[in-house]
Amino acid sequence: MAPQTPLFLLLLIGADVTNLERSLSSLRPYVSGWVAMDVGSGDSRGLIESCLPGIPGTFASRPWKGEVANREELINLSPPGSGHAMLLDSSMSVYIGEDFDVSMFASDFVLCNVSDGPQTQLRCLIFRRSTDIHISVSDSYFVKTDDDNRSTIAEGLSLTRPMSSEPFHAYGSAQTFIRLSETYTAEGRFQVAINLLEGALTEKLSPTDRALIHVQLGRVYSGQSRFAEAFLQYSTAFTFDSALMEEKLEAVVMLNIAREFRLAHHLLKQYFSATYSADEHEMAPDGWQVSLEEGVAEHGLGDFDSARKSFEAILNNPVSPQSFRDLAHSNLQWC
Repeated sequence: MAPQTPLFLLLLIGADVTNLERSLSSLRPYVSGWVAMDVGSGDSRGLIESCLPGIPGTFASRPWKGEVANREELINLSPPGSGHAMLLDSSMSVYIGEDFDVSMFASDFVLCNVSDGPQTQLRCLIFRRSTDIHISVSDSYFVKTDDDNRSTIAEGLSLTRPMSSEPFHAYGSAQTFIRLSETYTAEGRFQVAINLLEGALTEKLSPTDRALIHVQLGRVYSGQSRFAEAFLQYSTAFTFDSALMEEKLEAVVMLNIAREFRLAHHLLKQYFSATYSADEHEMAPDGWQVSLEEGVAEHGLGDFDSARKSFEAILNNPVSPQSFRDLAHSNLQWC
C-alpha cells in the first residue's frame, strides 16, 4: 500500500554512488517522485531509474558549484506538491527500521539521525513541500531550521555518510581537482572531469591555480580531439598566469597535432623565440621541443625553407638528444 504522505526525493549525485542502489531500494516503498541532479558521476540516470521503476522523476546534469550552491539549486528544481521532500546525497547510506512511518510526519521540518564520520547529530533532511516555507541550505547539505517548535524527529530512520568517500570534502587546491579529473579521464569519464573542473572555477582560487584548472580543461578537451575548446582553455589560462612556459609549449604541441599551424606559430613567436635557440649547447629538453614544433608549424604554413632549417639545426647540433634527432630526421622527409 502506498503511504498516505509519500516522500519526494531530491537526489544530489556526486562521484560516490557506492551506497545509492541500496539506499534507493530501502526508500522505494515511500517515494512518490524524484528529481536527481548529477554533479559528479556522469552516468547515474540508469541506476536511479532501475531502483525506482515506474516512479516519475526528472534528471539533470549540472557543473559542480560547491556543496551549498548545488544543494540549493537542487531544491529549486523540485516541483510544487504536497507532503514532504527528502534531500539525499548519493554517498549516504539509509537505514529504515520497522517504526518508520512517513504518514506520521506532521511538522514542517523533520530531523534525522545522521552519522558523518565519528559524530552523529540530528540534522534536517526532510521538509514540507510548500511555497509558504523558505528552504535554505546552511551547512553543506542540511536544510536550515531556526524554529525547533516546527521540527520533529523521524523515528526509525538514520543515515550515514563517510567523509572520505565524497570528494567534495577533500578539495582544497587546484592539484586536488586536477588529480581527480585525471582519474576520471583515465576511466573515459570525460564529461565528469569537465563538470568537476568547471565547478572548480567557481571556487576561490589564486590566479595561478585558476590557470592550472584551465590548462587541465584544455588537456581533457584535447584528449577528445575537441581542439578549438582546448585552445580556448589554454588561452584563458595564459591570461591568468603568463609564466606557464611548459603549458604554453604543451598548447603548441596540441595545436600542431590539430593542424592549427597558424595559432601554433603565433604562440611560438610570441612566447618562445627569444627564449630558446637551437645553437645553444646546453639546451633543456623543452628547448629542443620548441625547435621541433617550430619546424612543424612552419611546414604546416607552407614555409618549407624555414621548416628545413629548424630540423637541420637539430640534426647538425652535436649535443642534440637522439630522440629529437630522430624526430627531426623524420620531419625533414616532409620538406
